[in-house]
Amino acid sequence: MSAAAASSGSRWNLTNRNIVVTGASKGIGLATSQVAASLGANVILVARSSDDLAAAIASLPPDSQSRCTPCACDLSTDDGRAVLVSQAQATFGGILHGVVNNAGTNVRKTILEQTDDEYSAIVSLNQHAIYRLCQLLQPMLARGSAARGNPELFGASVVNVGSAAGVGSTGSGAAYGMTKAAIAHLSKILACEWAQHRIRVNCVAPWVTLTPLLEAALEKNPNSLEKAEARTPMRRAAKPEEIADAVVFLLMDASSYVTGQVLSVDGGLSANHVAGPTVEP
Repeated sequence: MSAAAASSGSRWNLTNRNIVVTGASKGIGLATSQVAASLGANVILVARSSDDLAAAIASLPPDSQSRCTPCACDLSTDDGRAVLVSQAQATFGGILHGVVNNAGTNVRKTILEQTDDEYSAIVSLNQHAIYRLCQLLQPMLARGSAARGNPELFGASVVNVGSAAGVGSTGSGAAYGMTKAAIAHLSKILACEWAQHRIRVNCVAPWVTLTPLLEAALEKNPNSLEKAEARTPMRRAAKPEEIADAVVFLLMDASSYVTGQVLSVDGGLSANHVAGPTVEP
């Protein structure tokens, strides 16, 4: 293999990169952890339940399991975030190359139906936790980027998992959509603030994806998936791995000139202005 070919190939893997993935015990987070580990990354999988994390890691191929470390904590709390920071310090020596802020929650209600407790829970995890984790983990990302040596290389990457609900109204509820719009804009701001530290920041905005969060919504509104798919040009929901592939692309050097972007991975929904994007509640 030529030197040029080898260099090109190295841009499409994550060998020896240290990555944190939140909301990693299922759905998009688990799929992202699997893809990242399969490409050579060392991954800390973060979720509330230690049992769920153990099951998630056990579901991965044996060679990927050896690269994965569980971290059970509640990221909506200061104490929980401190646990993750401590785990990253202990596991990676305080050197990070990537963070995937995927953990999120929703109670799909209109603004007049949403309770104060539901609103607080959505904002705490979907918005405040991501804001604080970016603050807390930035020094480790800066060290990770610097450790890679090349002064032209943006050697660390943050990917915030947003939603089509943060791009336009999707019937997912005002609180949820508001928080997803906030982290999309946060991604743009941090991309500019952190360019000096050679850290890229992007947001992936999925549409309906076959995850446990969607399953919970379908229990209350069984027809919503059919309606959503009818309004989607590709006429189907996404698989978790289809979102994970986009996330992992943004972690790799193959996307080295991409920062401050909101990548809609939505089966064409955001392009479908004629039919309209709104999913009826």
